[in-house]
Amino acid sequence: MSESPFLTPPEYSQMVGGWKKDKKREDTKMSEENKLVYTMGRYVGAREDMDLSKLHGIDLLKFVEEKIKDNNSTRKNPTMVLDVGGGMHLFSDQLRAKYGSKVRVISTGLSRDVSESARGILEKMKSQIPHAGSIKKELHPDDSKMHSIFQMNKTEEAGEPKAEFDLISDTYGEQYYGLKGNNDWLEKYLKTIVMKLKSGGMATIYPFGNYGVHDGQKIGESNYQASEVYGILERLEELCEVEQYRKPNSSHTTLRLIKK
Repeated sequence: MSESPFLTPPEYSQMVGGWKKDKKREDTKMSEENKLVYTMGRYVGAREDMDLSKLHGIDLLKFVEEKIKDNNSTRKNPTMVLDVGGGMHLFSDQLRAKYGSKVRVISTGLSRDVSESARGILEKMKSQIPHAGSIKKELHPDDSKMHSIFQMNKTEEAGEPKAEFDLISDTYGEQYYGLKGNNDWLEKYLKTIVMKLKSGGMATIYPFGNYGVHDGQKIGESNYQASEVYGILERLEELCEVEQYRKPNSSHTTLRLIKK
């Protein structure tokens, strides 16, 4: 049986093979070069091209803060955040440090070892981030918890996927690297995100409609077929509000999905 409520067993097996291959590539590259193998240190308040709020075009900390207030969040009933493809998971650190037990952050990533090795490099440099302070090498247990949102297998009593999250963010994460430019995978991915959002919850994905292709040590960027993407978003409008945002002088788009 598939270990994913969103994919058939053959689809899930195909995904698992891709994750293993990509993880091996990252682990090997990190061990050979002993330096950051790609850009993976984004958080709110970083320099312009690394600042998550500027990239997504929305104040993510303010959004979480407002959700905490609206939810009357407590340790037993926290506001839930999922960061998909979280890199070194610095955004997760930032949210936990700022909001404590009122928020629970879960993040995905291909390789926990690569994330901790990269964090170790920043730890030696005594790097810090706002609201979280000094970066620690060790990851929180909820970070890099799994490879993919497709592995989120919590269900309701009726067997439907559980709507858990108030915010889902993806910044050069699974949409960019994990779907291999396949339009069918893109639609499954976006539908999965919507299923995992609570009513009124928001997903923000950047850059939307682009995907990265590994070519040796380089990454080439391509675009999903525009007509296919249009059809996917049109079908999603039954389930959520669909917004696209593009900063001035930018070729990249942010996609926002707000669950009805």
